[in-house]
Amino acid sequence: MSRTWTSNVHEAIARLVSMRTGFTYALQHPGKTEAGVLRAMQRRGLSAPAKYLDTLRADAAALDELMDELTIRETYFFREPRHFEFIRQEILPQLRSERGFEVPIRAWSAGCASGEEAYSLAMLLAQEGFGHQSQVLGTDISNQALETARSARFRAWSVRGADPKLTGSYLRQDDATWIVAEPIRRRVRFGFLNLALDAYPSHVTGTYGMDLVMCRNVLIYFDADTVEQVARRLCASLAPGGWLVTASSDPALSAAEGLEAHVTDYGVFYQRAIAQRAAPKPVPPRPLAIEPPTPRAPAPAPTLPSPTAPAREVATPSPLAAAKRALRAGDYARVLEVLPAFGADVDACLLRIDALANHDGSGAAAEAAARALRIHPAAVELHFRHALLLSSIGRLGEAEAALRRVIYLDRSLAIAHFTLAGMQWRQGRQGDARRSYQTAERLARAASPDAPLRLAPDQAAGALADAASRQLAALDGAGSISA
Repeated sequence: MSRTWTSNVHEAIARLVSMRTGFTYALQHPGKTEAGVLRAMQRRGLSAPAKYLDTLRADAAALDELMDELTIRETYFFREPRHFEFIRQEILPQLRSERGFEVPIRAWSAGCASGEEAYSLAMLLAQEGFGHQSQVLGTDISNQALETARSARFRAWSVRGADPKLTGSYLRQDDATWIVAEPIRRRVRFGFLNLALDAYPSHVTGTYGMDLVMCRNVLIYFDADTVEQVARRLCASLAPGGWLVTASSDPALSAAEGLEAHVTDYGVFYQRAIAQRAAPKPVPPRPLAIEPPTPRAPAPAPTLPSPTAPAREVATPSPLAAAKRALRAGDYARVLEVLPAFGADVDACLLRIDALANHDGSGAAAEAAARALRIHPAAVELHFRHALLLSSIGRLGEAEAALRRVIYLDRSLAIAHFTLAGMQWRQGRQGDARRSYQTAERLARAASPDAPLRLAPDQAAGALADAASRQLAALDGAGSISA
């Protein structure tokens, strides 16, 4: 493969890809990039690279197609069985010992492509007794791949190598198509996320408090600085004691990122430092059944106090307090039960939206945020939630408009400018992104480094300022996009 560009247009295409996705591999391997560009152009029926560059600038679907050609989209159920065996033999027993079966297990397939890895995780959790107490998130930068994942329908090629016990229990065949069983589908949700550019961890996108993150064959496409940033954010997305599984071809990660490397017979894996705490007593697992769940028995009638004895007041938590506890515990159905509709309390609206995002997906949550905004049109927090949710489902124009409403209501919010910059970058507006990152850094530097950010209280002002500075450096490294 050639190590130089055959034309400045091909290099401009690579710079466009790098700028919008953080995918620096395209710039580092001219020969492979040009071969991928040629295949993508043929799929579009185009022969002129300059015309194709114009198409990429205007059509997000074309960029999806090109990314499919430039990346290894080779995926199937239970790919690299040794990794899943490590999860079965080491990670899940540890989680069982520390937390029991009643605490939900949160897993994330970062760079999930068409979804086979995310569904494989859900199947493994179900097989090991965590099916009713698990949630799996799958994210990717390709909206086309995410649509395939959400359909839960796969060709036989995706099922090769899968355990027959699992294909029999959790996959059913319909002619040449394999369909994921509904109980598994209900426990997996998918969303757009660019590991190189987007801000995470985030409660809105569900990228927080993870017990397990699988990020395999993704880091190979980033340069060393981007790998460092992604590793730091992935570590922050893990719960204490949570595990990060990468592929053998991915670069080694530094312990400086807060991750401890474990060299095992299955490969090298990483764990976030864990604080000492008492372990709850495990209870027996419940296998995940394919049959519909048994309806809940009606609650017993309350016992009335004796007429001769004074009634004793029992303190009951407010619906808002109960919903907060349920959200922290990952019981999203309980949140929706406690807060069945939107009302006058903005905090209650936000809790319900966050629960919907994790229970029914970002699309349903975005619609709910829009309804809440009709009641609270000046609520900055609701506009910001709406923007993040719209971004996660690829509606960048609407997301940017929502962020601009946030900034109109309060121009001092550094996280709003930072998030806006990421959206502008993804849309190829490098100059706008630079100005927004500069504003975010200036506002964040003006605060105490340890001060929590409004709208993102889990993030400190100093960390955001540093992140904005790194993104500005990355923008400067992308160069111009002119042909």
